[in-house]
Parts: sequence; C-alpha cells; structure tokens
Amino acid sequence: MLGSLVRFVAPLALGAFGVLGTHVAAAPAQGGYTTEKYAELGLTIKRPRDYDQIPVQPIETWVAVQYTEKQGVRRSLRPEVQIVEISKADRRLVGDEEEGQEVVVDGAGYLEHVLTNFEFSGLSEEKPRYGYDRRTFEGEYSGRRRTVGVRAWAFEWENEARSLVLVGICEEGDYDDQLKIWRTMALKAKVEEPAAAEESRWVRYYARKPKYKGADFRVKVRESAVKGWKVDDTENYILVYSTKNEALIRVMKRELEAIRRAYEDLFPPDRPVDAVSAVRICETKDEYMQYGGPPRSGGYWYDKAEELVFFDYTEEERERGEGKENSRIVLYHEAFHQYIFYSVGRLAPHSWFNEGYGDYFSGAEFDSSGKVRKIGPNPWRISHIKRVLRSGAEEKWKDIIRYEQSKFYEPQRRSKCYSQAWSMIYFLNSKEVADHPAWSLILPTYFETLKASHRAEMELLSEADRGDESLTEPANLRSREKAVAAAFEGVDLDEIQASWRRFVLDL
Repeated sequence: MLGSLVRFVAPLALGAFGVLGTHVAAAPAQGGYTTEKYAELGLTIKRPRDYDQIPVQPIETWVAVQYTEKQGVRRSLRPEVQIVEISKADRRLVGDEEEGQEVVVDGAGYLEHVLTNFEFSGLSEEKPRYGYDRRTFEGEYSGRRRTVGVRAWAFEWENEARSLVLVGICEEGDYDDQLKIWRTMALKAKVEEPAAAEESRWVRYYARKPKYKGADFRVKVRESAVKGWKVDDTENYILVYSTKNEALIRVMKRELEAIRRAYEDLFPPDRPVDAVSAVRICETKDEYMQYGGPPRSGGYWYDKAEELVFFDYTEEERERGEGKENSRIVLYHEAFHQYIFYSVGRLAPHSWFNEGYGDYFSGAEFDSSGKVRKIGPNPWRISHIKRVLRSGAEEKWKDIIRYEQSKFYEPQRRSKCYSQAWSMIYFLNSKEVADHPAWSLILPTYFETLKASHRAEMELLSEADRGDESLTEPANLRSREKAVAAAFEGVDLDEIQASWRRFVLDL
C-alpha cells in the first residue's frame, strides 16, 4: 500500500487467498519445457515455457524457487508452483507457541503445519530414484473467501538428510491440465546432493569496490536474483529490476540518491544510516502483485526484508500524471519510509508524519544537476483533499496527529487520511508557517523528540529485549506520544486547522 510499513505479505497465494472471482477460460496448450538447474538445491527440473520464474521474497523461510503461469487467460487465480527445501537438521518450529508448536522435518509436516489453508492426503508412493524416496499428495483448499474451488498437488523427494517438495496450486477447472504439467516437472526432475558452497564471485566483486557499503546484503541480493532480472548499485541502494525501461532506471539511480540527500538535510539521523535497501522494480503491476504486492497498493516498504517494491508505471493508466512521473511518486514516497525508519533508530513515526512526508517528497522536482530544486504539490492528493474540505469531512487535527497506523488505515478513512496527511505536511513546510513562532517548530520538534525519546526507551532495554516486540511496541508507542505532545505543546489546534483549511483550498 503506497506508504504503508508492511508487516507481512504472504508469498503468492499459498495459504493467503484473498481474490474473489470466477474461472473464465481453459488453459492454453502448454508450450514445451526448458531445463533449469539449481546447483544449491541439487535440482535439475523442466520448467514449462508457459511459466515464468518469479523472485522469492527475502524473508521467505521455506520456498526456494517459485513459478507462475505467464499472464494470458484471465483467471482469479493463476496456476503456480513452489519448490521447498526442508533440512531435517533444522527442526524448524511452526504454529502458536502457547498452543504448542510442531516440528517440520519432512514434506508431510510442511503440508500439514505450514500450508494450513489446505487439507492434504497421501496419494501414492512412487518408485525411489537418485537415492530419494518419492511420494505424492493431493490437497483441497479449506480456507474462506473463495467463490471458485482450488486444488493442490505435491510431490516429495526425501532422504535421511532433507526433503524437497514441489507444490502446485490452481483453480478446480484447471486442475486436470495443470496436473499433467506438474507430474512432468516432478517425474523428469533429477535430484542429487546440493553443490558445496563456493565463495561467490560477488564477494570478490564488492571486495574490489569498497565504496559500496553493506557488501553482505548486496551479495545476498545478487545471488538471489532470478533469470530475467538485472541488478545495479548506487551508494545507498541496490536496484533489482525486470522492467526493460533502462531510461527509467537511469533516472531512478540519479534521483534516488538526490532525494536521499534531501531527506538527510531535513532529518539528520540519530546515528549514521549504514543500512542498504533493495529497490525492486517489477515490469508490470501484474508482476508486482504476483510477487506479493498488497491489494490496492502502488508500492511498499518492508522493513523486515529491507526492500522497497513497486512497478514500472510507464504503461499503466492512472488518473493523474504520466507513467514515469507515477513511478517517481511511488519511489520517493517509499524511500522516505525506509530512510526515516533508520534515521530515528528503527522506528516508524506517526502515520500523519510518515505518510504525509512520503507524499510530500513525491512532489520533488530536480534541476539539471540532479539536485532537488523544489517540492511541488502531490498530483495524487491535491484534488482529493480539496473535495474532502469542501464537504467538511476532514479529520480533526487533535485526532489525526495521534492516529496509529491501524486507525489511519481503517477503510472508511484511509484515502482521506493520506490526502490530509500530505496537505498537513505541505502546509507546515509553507512560507505561511515559516514566520509563525510556534507552528514553525512543530515538525523539527516532533522529529528531534522522537529520536531522543526512542533512544532513551531503548537504553532501558537489554540487547536481547530489543528483539521482543511485546517490550518494544509499548516503548515505541511512548516515544511517538512524547514526540507529538512536545511538537504541539501550546498550539491552538482549532486555530491551526482553520488556517490549514484556507491554505489548502487556495492552492
């Protein structure tokens, strides 16, 4: 969601179906296979030419490889395949700790305890091959919010050290056709022991380029890039992209670093920001959604994966702005979330500040040298907030400045809150406010207090406790409350709201 601090995005549709619809047409004839080899998995497999490999999200703990059918026939659920590797030495736990966790050491455990929206049953034993026992499973979707039946099929290779599991998912009407494809993939696959890890050429590459900080993170991104995706570095980011729009990438590389300098000038970090973020630019909105883009979103920043994700808007029709402009709007918005999170000390500000400034920087205009020349109105927000104000439906300042993300994102107010937050930040950065002795201090006071209070809260916690959300979340709430209380101390909120209304309606 444009500007949200996304906490979790489920991979593909496994266990997280949320799209309703009806099956429209039968699958086209499968167009043959191509051989793919994954030495780190010890797997050589036939990939259907009608399937594309898509990236696995960085925080994914189970899936090693995933494919989905190329966009063509309109469906509510596109056929997809995931390959999972399970090491028996890992003994990974799943489930609720209070209710008792289960240990997953094989394919049956994975299907039962991880893919909990499906009911699987053993189907058949296949003849062992390559030193692996082989078996198949069949599953039916048992979750909610589906108007069309969903089927699953799984094939497991198992020996004393590990299991590999191929899982296919599709709609009921596609199952017979897709099962033929999945069985071909499984039965013709060659499974052997994984290749011994070698020093990556990317380790050597970054050793020769010390100007790029975060070498370990960059190596991980490089090594996980799938065929058809390119990777490029800037000082503070590593871009991973499938779009063929090289002109857009050149603009992104130049202006992303320029907008970063603007963030730093306005919000000096509590300590040097050494974190490097991956910027993933999908070629199309469809590819973005397949990767895990939340519904009704244009991009997102995911702190746990340290990744900004959006898509090339060049060919997308939007209400306002051209494709390249919309790509920039999303990028500068999401990049702000990444920067401010680390600038404060791994803490997100209140949504009015975080989303408002994300949209504020989306109005950046650059001079010929690549520096930010000025910040103009955000073309996605200005007309909307004017309509809200004319109808008298705006949020009270005394309320919105304390909204936590869940309140800010309630469906009935989400769009309004985005537009209002942008206009509040735009107003507080205006010349009209710059001369006011109290109002001009609101934004810097909020930021400085947030940094100081968060630092003090974290100093009260041990290193181990800082990884415990039950302790850090209350501390985060206290830090935000102290910041907003200090920022608006002595401010007549009715007076500032009235001035803001006039300012926005005159834009």
